[in-house]
Amino acid sequence: KKDPYAELTPEEHRKWAEKLWSRMDRDGSNDLEVEELYCDAFMNVLRGIFSPKAASKQAAGYGRSEINAEQALRYLMKQADKSGDGVLDFEEFEHFLRSLRKKRSAMEMTHIIFALFDVDSDGHIGETEFRDIWRYF
Repeated sequence: KKDPYAELTPEEHRKWAEKLWSRMDRDGSNDLEVEELYCDAFMNVLRGIFSPKAASKQAAGYGRSEINAEQALRYLMKQADKSGDGVLDFEEFEHFLRSLRKKRSAMEMTHIIFALFDVDSDGHIGETEFRDIWRYF
């Protein structure tokens, strides 16, 4: 599998983003809503970027962690939606993908992982949620 942090040329990145966009913009609106991000194609991208080792095999805890994918996607959408209109146009989507592929600081990764695993959205990671993080990674 390709390293998710491998450098793509701007042209290669745009082609990759266009291919992904065409699979995700299911209603043909030329905008992506958070619900359209919640699909196998995009979840595979996230898995490959945030947990490349887990993405290459079937991680035991992944099914459990998917439960809160919507909360993580809402967090990511807020980061990507530069216009603030609640949807991503292609330019925002492409820029967002480029930013996802960059190495993240420990604090940025912490916020994303927290959003994924705080299943009950209480602002805390309980014992069960912590075990899910351990299984996932």
